Amino acid sequence: MAVWVNRWLIAVLATVLLCPSTAADYSYSKGEDVTIRGQVVDAAGAPVGNVTVLLELSRTRFQVTRFKKTKGNTLRVPVTAGPDGQYQHQWRWDGFYNTFELAVAMPILINGRQDFEILHRVEITPQVDQGSPVDVQLVLQETSYLEWLRRFVDGRASSEEQRIFYDLGRPDRIDAHGEGEFAWWYFQVGKVYRFRDGAIDLIEPFDPILPP
Repeated sequence: MAVWVNRWLIAVLATVLLCPSTAADYSYSKGEDVTIRGQVVDAAGAPVGNVTVLLELSRTRFQVTRFKKTKGNTLRVPVTAGPDGQYQHQWRWDGFYNTFELAVAMPILINGRQDFEILHRVEITPQVDQGSPVDVQLVLQETSYLEWLRRFVDGRASSEEQRIFYDLGRPDRIDAHGEGEFAWWYFQVGKVYRFRDGAIDLIEPFDPILPP
């Protein structure tokens, strides 16, 4: 009996203390328009235009059996930033979603399936809860991968670049060393692929760097 009571108390406390705040449910009326807007820029503050900005809405719950929060029922709403990097989402509040994120992405066709390659993601739930409009500047610290993705989407990537991308996925880092010279780093694989004008010039192994 005592064990059952203890488990019940733990479940109740977890629900009260660890469930996501429902304050956002009281900030808006159902059907009210919420404006989320801003600009995509690079690390120097220059506009990054013509990229997709995804508004990702999820319902976060606390799972007692796993004793942790989980996200589900995720909905993605895309808009395209203008040449000046400006974007705007207009969302009609429905009270169901309680977790809000923005992601800078590029639409890409992989193995015949349309998908989005995520370049940057940030949670904006606290800002949304403060009221509309929600102004968020999205900063891309590294744009080398974006530049290559544009080539890939436009059909200008070489067959060797496409092969490595399909085999290993997104590089952990891309270094640009000059016109047509790039280094793709795969830390967990332990290899850096050096490209010159789209062809593999050198493959250098190193000790894999595993996540902590």
